[in-house]
Amino acid sequence: MPKVIKTRDTVKDVKTFDRAANVSAHMKNATIKSKEIAESADRQAEQTQDAGQNSPSGYASDKMTDGAKKTTDGAVRVIKKNPVKKASENINKVKDNIQEVKRQGQKIKNAVKGGQPKKEMVKRAVDRRTASRARQTADKTVKTVQKSEKTIKQAARGADKTIKTASKTVKGTAKATQRTVKTAEQTSKVAIKTTKQTVKATQRAAQAAVRTAKMAAQTAKVAAKAAVQGAKIAAKVLMATIKAIIAAAKALIAAIAAGGWIAVLIILLICLVAMLVGSVFGVFFSGDEAVGNSMTISQAVTQINDGFQADIQARADALAAHGSYDEVRIVYEGDLEGDSDAPNNWTDVLTIYSVKTTSEDMEVLTFDEERLALLKDVFNQMNQVSTCHEVIRETVPADPFSPSSQSRTQTVLIVYVTVISQAYKEAAAHYGFTEEQMELAEELMSPEYYTLFASLMGVDITGGADLTQIISNLPLGERGTVIVEAALTRLGHPYSQPERGSGNYVDCSYLARWAYAQAGVTIPGTSDTQAKYCYDNSYNIGKSELQPGDLIFWSKLSCHCGRWNEIHHVGIYIGDNKVVEASSSKGRVVISELWGENGTKWRIHSYARPYV
Repeated sequence: MPKVIKTRDTVKDVKTFDRAANVSAHMKNATIKSKEIAESADRQAEQTQDAGQNSPSGYASDKMTDGAKKTTDGAVRVIKKNPVKKASENINKVKDNIQEVKRQGQKIKNAVKGGQPKKEMVKRAVDRRTASRARQTADKTVKTVQKSEKTIKQAARGADKTIKTASKTVKGTAKATQRTVKTAEQTSKVAIKTTKQTVKATQRAAQAAVRTAKMAAQTAKVAAKAAVQGAKIAAKVLMATIKAIIAAAKALIAAIAAGGWIAVLIILLICLVAMLVGSVFGVFFSGDEAVGNSMTISQAVTQINDGFQADIQARADALAAHGSYDEVRIVYEGDLEGDSDAPNNWTDVLTIYSVKTTSEDMEVLTFDEERLALLKDVFNQMNQVSTCHEVIRETVPADPFSPSSQSRTQTVLIVYVTVISQAYKEAAAHYGFTEEQMELAEELMSPEYYTLFASLMGVDITGGADLTQIISNLPLGERGTVIVEAALTRLGHPYSQPERGSGNYVDCSYLARWAYAQAGVTIPGTSDTQAKYCYDNSYNIGKSELQPGDLIFWSKLSCHCGRWNEIHHVGIYIGDNKVVEASSSKGRVVISELWGENGTKWRIHSYARPYV
């Protein structure tokens, strides 16, 4: 609220000048009294005479002088109260005139006492002269008083003008001050309005920049997706070409047998196709039905994984057969992460299989029982299994909800399984790859082929989700958005626990930790320690509170390895009931529907938001 400046007219000096202005009235009265005194002195000159006076004229002179003096002194007392300088000067003049009157009167008295001309003549002359001089003196006194009156009036008028001028100045100053205040208020309002407009403009610019960055990110994602789709289309076109060539080759076998120049062209074309399908890249087309394979690579992967688990179970069964046990437990040793018990290095395995097989003069376009055996051998070499066991006796507590239940002691056989998985470089060293073979292996392991490998094993890395839609639905300016966007850049990257953090390798907990680090948040390194960290720091939330960037933890119900709540897997919520996770069962980073809420082997343990 603007501050109001109050003004007040000063009237103290006005009261002083009003008193001075009243002097004029006093002077008029004094003048009138002087005239009356003169006339009275003239009338009573002959009638009244004091003992000390020699003649009526002397008496008249004295009376006139005394009256003039009293009148003038009264005027002086009034005027002296007025600080006007000219009034004091006129008073001094009046006093001088009075002194002159006294001197003249004294001369007359001296003349009378000296016995000058005859008494009667002297008396008349003195009376006439004294009366004349008295009148002159009175007239002068009146004139002087009138002049004093005029001077005082002029002083009063000057004082009034001064007061009016001062009042106008004060009022003008007050108005000017008020105008200054109003101007300052208006300037302040304009400045505040300008500042607000600047802030709003800055905010709009920042929001526009964020939207632009988001659109750029979306465009990049769309471009990346388009590139992958383009690669798929190119591969399909190439496969269609191969199919057409094969069909043409079969149809023209008779023509080749008959000979002729056309047979030469066809043979050259078949040679080119043979060079392609006979290379390491032929593995990407081995799953096409046109090739006529009885089994696809994805089917082979499933069969080998099942055999791997069956072999471990067979070892446990063999141990159990040598004793009597109430329970047999299989416990995977080591800091094992993931959403399955199966090995998760299938991209590396297929790379080594393709390079090794083609180097032995066998193409990988065809997939049959012979090649299945070769693939299985490579897999077993790159995933070595060892076991050990122990027998324990433990007490099982009674069921608190069953009155008839009692505690009991049981014998348990625990089979500890250790799996050592290799990356492609370790396997290449084992098989003694040449420099040329290593170049082929490096090429196949480059990110450009991640999607093709996933498709070869029947895995959709996006889970059917629309990446553009997912990104556009993320809230602007949120830390969770930064986490999700970072995690999505790792889509298709290969899974490996021993190699995580090396090259493009990730496992579930490393993906979470890395994505959070991009948003400036530090969390522990494994899924169980991450879950415990969130629990200890009250970061846990309910499912209904899930937001993009939150963590989801899964427990492995069949495991008894001693991890905190048997947590072995973690994923990042991205919205729309979906998660991005480094899946060991799929061998790479993928988008999945939220799973395991009521699982029998893997079940969601908790939800958390450690970036608050």
